Amino acid sequence: MNILKKTINISPWGSLRGLVCGALFLFCICAAHAIDIVRADIHADALHNGQSLVLKQAGFDALKGNGVVVGIIDAGFDYTHPAFYDPQRKTLRIKRVWEQYTKLEGATSPADFNYGIELTTPEEILAAGGDYEGNSHGNHVVATIAGADTTLYSKYIGIAPEADIVLVSKKEYERGNQNLLDAIKYIFDYAKSVGKPCVINMSLGHQAGPHDGTSIFDQTLTELQGEGLIIVGSAGNHNLEKFHIGWEFAGLNDTPLQTFIDYHSTPTASNTGGDIEIWGERGLDYQVNLVCYNTVSKSITETRWVLENKADVNGLEYPDENSSKVQAFSFSKNITGKLLVASEVSPLNGKLHVVISSRVTNIRNNYALGIQIVPLTNGKINIWADGGKVGLTDKVQGKPQPGYMDADNDLTICEIGGTARDIISVGAYTTRNTYYLFNDSQEYSLSSETVGALSSFSSKGITPDGRVKPEVTAPGCLTISALSSNDNGAQMLAYAYQYNDKTYKYGYMQGTSMATPVVTGVVALMLQANPSLTPQQAKEILVSTSRENIKKVDALAAVEKVVQTSGIAPIMQNTERGMQDSYNLAGQRVGKDYRGIVIKGGKKVLTP
Repeated sequence: MNILKKTINISPWGSLRGLVCGALFLFCICAAHAIDIVRADIHADALHNGQSLVLKQAGFDALKGNGVVVGIIDAGFDYTHPAFYDPQRKTLRIKRVWEQYTKLEGATSPADFNYGIELTTPEEILAAGGDYEGNSHGNHVVATIAGADTTLYSKYIGIAPEADIVLVSKKEYERGNQNLLDAIKYIFDYAKSVGKPCVINMSLGHQAGPHDGTSIFDQTLTELQGEGLIIVGSAGNHNLEKFHIGWEFAGLNDTPLQTFIDYHSTPTASNTGGDIEIWGERGLDYQVNLVCYNTVSKSITETRWVLENKADVNGLEYPDENSSKVQAFSFSKNITGKLLVASEVSPLNGKLHVVISSRVTNIRNNYALGIQIVPLTNGKINIWADGGKVGLTDKVQGKPQPGYMDADNDLTICEIGGTARDIISVGAYTTRNTYYLFNDSQEYSLSSETVGALSSFSSKGITPDGRVKPEVTAPGCLTISALSSNDNGAQMLAYAYQYNDKTYKYGYMQGTSMATPVVTGVVALMLQANPSLTPQQAKEILVSTSRENIKKVDALAAVEKVVQTSGIAPIMQNTERGMQDSYNLAGQRVGKDYRGIVIKGGKKVLTP
């Protein structure tokens, strides 16, 4: 076969959906090139195939996630995909679905919540079919964790293909992330009700918050987790972006920090928005001004004092246009629209916290909108723009301005998946930088990525409280997993086939969203080996068994260490004590009502 090669530039994160793959043919002329390599790279195949002597001595054969619940909070699910059945395609492994955003007459919400609909039987789940159209993100994540599709010689089987699955199709982003906390409780409650350990995947993130583990969300994550209840989250895809500034003031007379708001698209009446957060360390007091800057005279033409000092706060965590406390600031004709400002001394960490939310509709040529922070005491400060609508820059019309500070990418780790103290945060490294599209003999390459290296987009940083994030990395560049048959958008298709009169697809995506489910699957295997594993133990084992300086996850080494550090002694057949008696891992005979891992007939069994 003649192979053509082409180098192209594609989006460095997400679903890589800018490429249209053309007509869909239901056969593959390049099957050899469609084989995914994630399992082999992290040594998960050795666990699936029972190749570990350490595990065999402890009574385990193959580990595939049996007896473990994996929960996924995401969107873009196809409940009917063959990947979510057992390998014989007889039993659907999706046990529960909560669609948080759905309203359906006659449907019921989960018992402890008063919104969305819950699907509890295979018939209900299959009849619903899926959640969002035009999205495959969630499906790709689930199949990476727990896919069991034996198509194409089982090349696309996930890391824990025998695990039970619980899905929460999330609502759109809301302040405080209460819907995500509800989702976590829902999944953990189900796992507890069936007596199984559980790991939850959150391939989600944003920049709103202190990034130090003290947000209500991060603290609640710690409270919800425990023995056999673990959460894995994505670090973020922002390493190539500049929207953070970190600075330390020497004291009252130090030079003010000045930077410009960098609008990623021109503000108009129909295109407003963008948030910036300022967090001083505990004890730092400062003043915040908004300034209108003229690039011709290189001077400030207008100033709005939005916060005089910490005694001037309005007590709001985030701007609320309906609150009488919210401050709204506007300029003359050079900058139209307004800016909303909320401020507080956070009761969570004692830090002075300011949020600026843009409602600007136009900025005239040769003018720019800037932020000026004047220190009143000494201390460190961090500024984050949201990275979507706005960033931070020292430039106006591409030209650096004297006295203004550019943003950095030193701390681009995301809230939700990246900053909580007990969450396992995951970055991405590259296992593939060339690929073939389905039914296409041309080889494409991604020149920005190097196989074996940290992926260029993968967020990282030392949090304000001194923790290195992410803890581990996993394959997240051009990984192949299941797409949704409900998604008819442009996709980077790797393989497709017909089953039950539907076309089921596998495709390429990339981002820490794709790396995170790899680690989630590994944690599921660790929980199969020890259902009482704590988040702290899981994190320590993953880090200590990781490879190279970028902390590549090693599934085989991690699970072996779980066994070695859990006091699980080698299991020997002992006919004198009775082949059918049950013993706990300490060798003590237990009764029929014992719940947990028991040794019965020389084999390890998880009792319900």
